Amino acid sequence: MRWLRFAIGAVLRLWLAMVVVFVIGWLLVEAAPGSTQERAARAAGAMPPEDAPAGVRQGAVAAVAAELGLDRPLGARILAAATAAARLDLGRSWRDGASVRARIGAAAGATLGLGLGALLAALVGGAWIAAASAAAPRSRRDRVLAWVTALAIATPPVWLAVLLLRLDDGAALAVLALAVAPMAIIGRVGRIALLEVCDAPLATAVRARGGHPSTVMRHAAALALPRLAPLLPATVGYLAGAALVMERAFGIHGLGTLLLDAAARGDAPVVAGVSAAVAAAVSVAASAAELVARTADPRLGEARA
Repeated sequence: MRWLRFAIGAVLRLWLAMVVVFVIGWLLVEAAPGSTQERAARAAGAMPPEDAPAGVRQGAVAAVAAELGLDRPLGARILAAATAAARLDLGRSWRDGASVRARIGAAAGATLGLGLGALLAALVGGAWIAAASAAAPRSRRDRVLAWVTALAIATPPVWLAVLLLRLDDGAALAVLALAVAPMAIIGRVGRIALLEVCDAPLATAVRARGGHPSTVMRHAAALALPRLAPLLPATVGYLAGAALVMERAFGIHGLGTLLLDAAARGDAPVVAGVSAAVAAAVSVAASAAELVARTADPRLGEARA
Protein backbone atom coordinates (compact mmCIF):
# COMPACT_ATOMS: atom_id res chain seq x y z
CA MET A 1 0.00 0.00 0.00
CA ARG A 2 2.84 2.37 0.84
CA TRP A 3 4.40 1.93 -2.60
CA LEU A 4 1.03 2.37 -4.29
CA ARG A 5 0.56 5.70 -2.51
CA PHE A 6 4.06 6.69 -3.56
CA ALA A 7 3.36 5.84 -7.21
CA ILE A 8 0.07 7.74 -7.23
CA GLY A 9 1.72 10.74 -5.59
CA ALA A 10 4.56 10.68 -8.13
CA VAL A 11 2.13 10.66 -11.05
CA LEU A 12 0.10 13.50 -9.55
CA ARG A 13 3.24 15.58 -8.98
CA LEU A 14 4.32 14.96 -12.56
CA TRP A 15 0.93 16.04 -13.90
CA LEU A 16 0.78 19.09 -11.65
CA ALA A 17 4.31 20.20 -12.59
CA MET A 18 3.48 20.08 -16.30
CA VAL A 19 0.19 21.96 -15.91
CA VAL A 20 1.57 24.67 -13.62
CA VAL A 21 4.66 25.34 -15.73
CA PHE A 22 2.63 25.40 -18.95
CA VAL A 23 0.15 27.90 -17.48
CA ILE A 24 2.98 30.04 -16.09
CA GLY A 25 4.46 30.07 -19.59
CA TRP A 26 1.18 31.36 -20.99
CA LEU A 27 0.93 33.98 -18.25
CA LEU A 28 4.41 35.24 -19.12
CA VAL A 29 3.39 35.45 -22.77
CA GLU A 30 0.32 37.48 -21.89
CA ALA A 31 2.32 39.72 -19.53
CA ALA A 32 5.00 40.53 -22.12
CA PRO A 33 5.01 44.06 -23.56
CA GLY A 34 2.95 44.52 -26.70
CA SER A 35 0.02 42.65 -28.15
CA THR A 36 -0.19 38.87 -27.89
CA GLN A 37 -2.20 38.84 -31.09
CA GLU A 38 0.51 40.75 -32.99
CA ARG A 39 3.21 38.39 -31.69
CA ALA A 40 1.15 35.44 -32.89
CA ALA A 41 0.75 37.04 -36.34
CA ARG A 42 4.50 37.59 -36.60
CA ALA A 43 5.22 34.02 -35.51
CA ALA A 44 2.81 32.77 -38.18
CA GLY A 45 4.50 34.96 -40.81
CA ALA A 46 1.18 36.70 -41.50
CA MET A 47 2.12 40.22 -40.39
CA PRO A 48 2.22 42.67 -43.34
CA PRO A 49 5.27 44.92 -43.70
CA GLU A 50 5.60 48.04 -41.58
CA ASP A 51 4.69 50.33 -44.48
CA ALA A 52 1.38 48.53 -45.11
CA PRO A 53 -1.83 50.45 -44.35
CA ALA A 54 -2.95 50.21 -40.73
CA GLY A 55 -6.21 48.59 -41.74
CA VAL A 56 -4.40 45.81 -43.59
CA ARG A 57 -2.19 45.12 -40.58
CA GLN A 58 -5.12 45.13 -38.19
CA GLY A 59 -7.07 42.80 -40.45
CA ALA A 60 -4.18 40.33 -40.66
CA VAL A 61 -3.75 40.35 -36.88
CA ALA A 62 -7.49 39.87 -36.33
CA ALA A 63 -7.58 36.91 -38.74
CA VAL A 64 -4.71 35.13 -36.98
CA ALA A 65 -6.18 35.92 -33.55
CA ALA A 66 -9.55 34.45 -34.56
CA GLU A 67 -7.91 31.32 -35.96
CA LEU A 68 -5.87 30.73 -32.81
CA GLY A 69 -8.56 31.71 -30.32
CA LEU A 70 -6.67 34.78 -29.19
CA ASP A 71 -9.63 37.08 -29.79
CA ARG A 72 -11.23 35.91 -26.54
CA PRO A 73 -10.85 37.78 -23.22
CA LEU A 74 -7.63 37.22 -21.28
CA GLY A 75 -9.29 35.14 -18.57
CA ALA A 76 -10.88 32.85 -21.13
CA ARG A 77 -7.53 32.34 -22.87
CA ILE A 78 -5.75 31.43 -19.64
CA LEU A 79 -8.56 29.08 -18.62
CA ALA A 80 -8.44 27.42 -22.05
CA ALA A 81 -4.66 26.94 -21.75
CA ALA A 82 -5.02 25.44 -18.26
CA THR A 83 -7.82 23.12 -19.33
CA ALA A 84 -5.87 21.91 -22.36
CA ALA A 85 -2.72 21.36 -20.29
CA ALA A 86 -4.74 19.33 -17.77
CA ARG A 87 -5.62 17.01 -20.68
CA LEU A 88 -1.91 16.99 -21.65
CA ASP A 89 -2.82 18.90 -24.81
CA LEU A 90 0.02 21.40 -25.33
CA GLY A 91 -1.66 23.15 -28.24
CA ARG A 92 -0.39 23.94 -31.71
CA SER A 93 2.49 26.00 -33.00
CA TRP A 94 1.69 29.56 -33.99
CA ARG A 95 4.10 29.24 -36.87
CA ASP A 96 2.56 26.40 -38.85
CA GLY A 97 -0.18 24.84 -36.73
CA ALA A 98 1.82 21.68 -36.00
CA SER A 99 1.12 19.83 -32.77
CA VAL A 100 3.45 21.03 -30.00
CA ARG A 101 3.43 17.56 -28.46
CA ALA A 102 4.52 16.07 -31.79
CA ARG A 103 7.27 18.67 -32.11
CA ILE A 104 8.53 17.84 -28.63
CA GLY A 105 8.39 14.12 -29.36
CA ALA A 106 10.44 14.56 -32.54
CA ALA A 107 13.13 16.62 -30.77
CA ALA A 108 13.18 14.81 -27.43
CA GLY A 109 15.24 11.84 -28.63
CA ALA A 110 18.40 13.87 -29.21
CA THR A 111 18.08 15.71 -25.91
CA LEU A 112 17.26 12.52 -24.02
CA GLY A 113 20.32 10.78 -25.42
CA LEU A 114 22.54 13.73 -24.58
CA GLY A 115 21.06 14.18 -21.10
CA LEU A 116 21.07 10.50 -20.12
CA GLY A 117 24.64 10.11 -21.36
CA ALA A 118 25.75 13.13 -19.36
CA LEU A 119 23.81 11.98 -16.29
CA LEU A 120 25.39 8.53 -16.42
CA ALA A 121 28.85 10.02 -16.87
CA ALA A 122 28.26 12.44 -13.98
CA LEU A 123 27.05 9.68 -11.65
CA VAL A 124 29.84 7.22 -12.48
CA GLY A 125 32.58 9.85 -12.51
CA GLY A 126 31.25 11.55 -9.38
CA ALA A 127 31.09 8.24 -7.52
CA TRP A 128 34.70 7.49 -8.46
CA ILE A 129 35.87 10.94 -7.35
CA ALA A 130 33.99 10.62 -4.05
CA ALA A 131 35.40 7.16 -3.32
CA ALA A 132 38.94 8.07 -4.36
CA SER A 133 38.92 11.21 -2.20
CA ALA A 134 37.25 9.63 0.84
CA ALA A 135 39.55 6.60 0.78
CA ALA A 136 42.56 8.82 1.52
CA PRO A 137 41.41 12.12 3.05
CA ARG A 138 43.92 14.99 3.12
CA SER A 139 46.30 13.01 0.94
CA ARG A 140 47.96 14.37 -2.20
CA ARG A 141 45.32 12.61 -4.32
CA ASP A 142 42.54 14.20 -2.28
CA ARG A 143 44.08 17.66 -2.69
CA VAL A 144 44.56 17.24 -6.44
CA LEU A 145 40.97 16.07 -6.89
CA ALA A 146 39.77 19.02 -4.79
CA TRP A 147 41.56 21.48 -7.11
CA VAL A 148 40.36 19.72 -10.26
CA THR A 149 36.74 19.56 -9.15
CA ALA A 150 36.78 23.20 -8.01
CA LEU A 151 38.04 24.21 -11.45
CA ALA A 152 35.40 22.05 -13.14
CA ILE A 153 32.60 23.64 -11.12
CA ALA A 154 33.86 27.17 -11.80
CA THR A 155 34.23 26.73 -15.57
CA PRO A 156 31.14 27.96 -17.49
CA PRO A 157 29.74 25.25 -19.79
CA VAL A 158 30.02 27.52 -22.82
CA TRP A 159 33.78 27.90 -22.29
CA LEU A 160 34.18 24.17 -22.05
CA ALA A 161 32.10 23.71 -25.20
CA VAL A 162 34.31 26.15 -27.11
CA LEU A 163 37.47 24.36 -25.96
CA LEU A 164 36.16 20.92 -26.89
CA LEU A 165 34.90 22.12 -30.27
CA ARG A 166 38.54 22.71 -31.19
CA LEU A 167 39.03 18.95 -30.89
CA ASP A 168 35.84 17.69 -32.54
CA ASP A 169 32.12 18.41 -32.77
CA GLY A 170 30.95 14.89 -31.91
CA ALA A 171 28.13 14.00 -29.54
CA ALA A 172 30.57 12.28 -27.15
CA LEU A 173 32.33 15.58 -26.47
CA ALA A 174 28.97 17.28 -25.98
CA VAL A 175 28.15 14.66 -23.32
CA LEU A 176 31.52 15.25 -21.66
CA ALA A 177 31.10 19.03 -21.66
CA LEU A 178 27.65 18.69 -20.13
CA ALA A 179 28.72 16.17 -17.47
CA VAL A 180 31.83 17.90 -16.09
CA ALA A 181 30.23 20.30 -13.58
CA PRO A 182 27.65 17.88 -12.07
CA MET A 183 30.32 15.17 -11.92
CA ALA A 184 32.51 17.45 -9.84
CA ILE A 185 29.64 18.47 -7.54
CA ILE A 186 28.59 14.85 -6.97
CA GLY A 187 32.20 13.96 -6.27
CA ARG A 188 32.69 16.67 -3.65
CA VAL A 189 29.34 16.17 -1.92
CA GLY A 190 29.83 12.40 -2.06
CA ARG A 191 33.24 12.70 -0.42
CA ILE A 192 31.74 14.59 2.52
CA ALA A 193 28.90 12.10 2.87
CA LEU A 194 31.25 9.11 2.75
CA LEU A 195 33.58 10.57 5.36
CA GLU A 196 30.64 11.26 7.66
CA VAL A 197 29.19 7.76 7.44
CA CYS A 198 32.57 6.03 7.69
CA ASP A 199 32.28 6.67 11.44
CA ALA A 200 28.76 5.23 11.59
CA PRO A 201 28.22 2.15 13.82
CA LEU A 202 27.79 -0.21 10.85
CA ALA A 203 31.05 0.85 9.22
CA THR A 204 32.84 0.69 12.58
CA ALA A 205 31.51 -2.84 13.13
CA VAL A 206 32.76 -3.94 9.70
CA ARG A 207 36.24 -2.61 10.48
CA ALA A 208 36.19 -4.27 13.90
CA ARG A 209 35.51 -7.63 12.23
CA GLY A 210 38.58 -7.13 10.07
CA GLY A 211 36.68 -6.10 6.96
CA HIS A 212 38.68 -4.99 3.94
CA PRO A 213 38.69 -1.21 3.30
CA SER A 214 36.76 -1.78 0.07
CA THR A 215 34.06 -3.60 2.08
CA VAL A 216 33.90 -0.69 4.51
CA MET A 217 33.58 1.72 1.58
CA ARG A 218 30.72 -0.30 0.08
CA HIS A 219 28.82 -0.18 3.37
CA ALA A 220 29.58 3.54 3.66
CA ALA A 221 28.28 4.11 0.13
CA ALA A 222 25.00 2.38 1.01
CA LEU A 223 24.63 4.61 4.06
CA ALA A 224 25.50 7.76 2.11
CA LEU A 225 23.09 7.07 -0.77
CA PRO A 226 20.01 8.68 0.86
CA ARG A 227 22.06 11.85 1.43
CA LEU A 228 23.14 11.99 -2.21
CA ALA A 229 19.75 11.18 -3.75
CA PRO A 230 18.51 14.82 -3.56
CA LEU A 231 21.28 15.77 -5.99
CA LEU A 232 19.49 13.88 -8.79
CA PRO A 233 16.67 16.38 -9.54
CA ALA A 234 19.10 19.29 -9.21
CA THR A 235 21.45 17.58 -11.66
CA VAL A 236 18.63 16.93 -14.13
CA GLY A 237 17.56 20.57 -13.88
CA TYR A 238 21.11 21.72 -14.54
CA LEU A 239 21.49 19.36 -17.49
CA ALA A 240 18.21 20.56 -18.99
CA GLY A 241 19.38 24.18 -18.86
CA ALA A 242 22.96 23.55 -19.98
CA ALA A 243 21.73 21.39 -22.86
CA LEU A 244 20.52 24.61 -24.54
CA VAL A 245 24.12 25.74 -24.88
CA MET A 246 25.53 22.34 -25.82
CA GLU A 247 22.93 21.59 -28.47
CA ARG A 248 23.48 24.93 -30.15
CA ALA A 249 27.26 24.69 -29.92
CA PHE A 250 27.51 21.12 -31.22
CA GLY A 251 24.72 21.38 -33.80
CA ILE A 252 22.42 18.90 -32.05
CA HIS A 253 18.76 19.32 -33.00
CA GLY A 254 16.97 18.63 -29.73
CA LEU A 255 14.65 20.36 -27.32
CA GLY A 256 17.16 23.12 -26.66
CA THR A 257 17.34 24.05 -30.32
CA LEU A 258 13.56 23.80 -30.60
CA LEU A 259 13.10 26.09 -27.59
CA LEU A 260 15.58 28.73 -28.76
CA ASP A 261 14.18 28.80 -32.28
CA ALA A 262 10.61 29.08 -30.97
CA ALA A 263 11.61 31.88 -28.57
CA ALA A 264 13.29 33.77 -31.41
CA ARG A 265 10.10 33.52 -33.50
CA GLY A 266 7.82 34.28 -30.57
CA ASP A 267 6.10 30.90 -30.90
CA ALA A 268 4.62 30.88 -27.40
CA PRO A 269 2.89 27.47 -27.42
CA VAL A 270 6.16 25.72 -28.30
CA VAL A 271 8.08 27.65 -25.64
CA ALA A 272 5.47 26.82 -22.97
CA GLY A 273 5.28 23.19 -24.11
CA VAL A 274 9.05 22.62 -23.99
CA SER A 275 9.19 24.26 -20.56
CA ALA A 276 6.45 21.90 -19.37
CA ALA A 277 8.39 18.92 -20.74
CA VAL A 278 11.51 20.00 -18.85
CA ALA A 279 9.45 20.41 -15.66
CA ALA A 280 8.13 16.88 -16.17
CA ALA A 281 11.69 15.55 -16.47
CA VAL A 282 12.74 17.25 -13.24
CA SER A 283 9.61 15.89 -11.50
CA VAL A 284 10.45 12.36 -12.64
CA ALA A 285 14.00 12.81 -11.35
CA ALA A 286 12.69 14.03 -7.98
CA SER A 287 10.45 10.97 -7.66
CA ALA A 288 13.33 8.70 -8.68
CA ALA A 289 15.56 10.30 -6.06
CA GLU A 290 12.93 9.76 -3.38
CA LEU A 291 12.52 6.14 -4.50
CA VAL A 292 16.28 5.55 -4.28
CA ALA A 293 16.44 7.14 -0.83
CA ARG A 294 13.51 5.07 0.46
CA THR A 295 14.98 1.87 -0.95
CA ALA A 296 18.37 2.55 0.62
CA ASP A 297 16.81 3.59 3.95
CA PRO A 298 13.30 2.11 4.50
CA ARG A 299 12.89 4.28 7.58
CA LEU A 300 12.25 7.27 5.30
CA GLY A 301 9.14 5.62 3.88
CA GLU A 302 7.94 4.58 7.32
CA ALA A 303 8.37 8.12 8.64
CA ARG A 304 5.99 9.44 5.97
CA ALA A 305 3.46 6.61 6.20
